[in-house]
Formats: sequence, C-alpha cells, structure tokens
Amino acid sequence: SISVKMMEMSKQKRYAEMKIVACTETFKTNPAVQFAAATFILPDGNLVVVFRGTDDSLIGWKEDCDIFVKRSIPSHVLAVNYLENVAKHFDGDITVLGHSKGGNVALFAGLNCSESTRARIKALYNNDGPGFFDYSLFRTRQYKDLLPRYNHFIPSSSFVGVLMAFDKDYTVVKSKRLLGPMQHDLATWQVADTDIKTLPRASKLAK
Repeated sequence: SISVKMMEMSKQKRYAEMKIVACTETFKTNPAVQFAAATFILPDGNLVVVFRGTDDSLIGWKEDCDIFVKRSIPSHVLAVNYLENVAKHFDGDITVLGHSKGGNVALFAGLNCSESTRARIKALYNNDGPGFFDYSLFRTRQYKDLLPRYNHFIPSSSFVGVLMAFDKDYTVVKSKRLLGPMQHDLATWQVADTDIKTLPRASKLAK
C-alpha cells in the first residue's frame, strides 16, 4: 500500500528530514477508481503533493481507458479535493507533481482548484502524463495563469505523454532506453546532479 511505501521512504537518507502526511488511497470498481496521493513537508516548510500513476490492477487500467472517452475521470475529482484539503490544513508554497496518470491528474487538479490554492502553487510537474479528452483545458485562463509555473516533461520518443489532446509546452528529456514505451519509466530518465538532461524536440511523436 502507499502507506507502507511511504514508511520505507522515510528510512532513506534523501527523505529523512521530510515529513510525509495525508497518505490516501481509493479503489472502487463501479465506477473504476484507482487513486493514491501523499504530501511531503520539506525542511523549509513548503509542501510537495504527489499523485501516483497507474498501478498493476485491472481497476487502474480500466480508469486509464476511461480517459479516452470521458472529459473527467473519478481520480480528477479526487485530486482536486485532495489538493484543496492539503492547502486548507497546511501552510507554505505547494509543488504538485505526478507521473503518467499521476501527471494527468496533477495538471487537472492545478487547473481546477480554487484560485487561492492555485496562487500557492510554486511549480507543477507533469511527468509524461497522457493528455485529455479535448483541448478545452489548455484554452482556459487558469492554464495561462499556471503556465509560467508549469513543467511538462516527456522522453524523446514519448508515447504516453502525447496521447489524446496534450499541451505543446513541454521539455524533452533524455532516456537511457531507445524505445518509446520503455522510455516512459522515470528510472530511465537521465540526470546530472539535480538537473534532468534535456534534448531538442527531435521526436517524431512530440512535435
């Protein structure tokens, strides 16, 4: 479970000085919902809200399929509510992020939360998350407002990150893998110290 994973993370030196709070999971079959999130309180008091991507369950994959046919999935609503609750109960600037479906719901939450919560978002990271049903969210005032703080990363031959209606405000990252589906794995993304290695927009899919 996410709580067990968070406890294991707390034992690592990298996370030793952070507090992990508000761990939550939701699994339902009708409608299909696979949602998980947690919040890290950094040593400086600022917050990092993390939304998990798809797990190995059939429910998770069913909800992924719903992204293709619905304007909103249950995880979108849960993500907005989660972000609002974190903003209500904790002080500090907020960084919001997620990978794959987690990136999709992170962006949805950032665009659909209240203005007061959005004003506290220091940065939002969408790591190779799929797009949405249509482009309507990218034409909103909220997207324009969030754009200076929005970071969309996709690998050089991205597959997941260019599904459906996706934004063109992305940065291409270098992966250790050659093939698109394998590049989706965050563990293959290359870093130098604390910086992600980036590439020109050379992908045939990401143009």
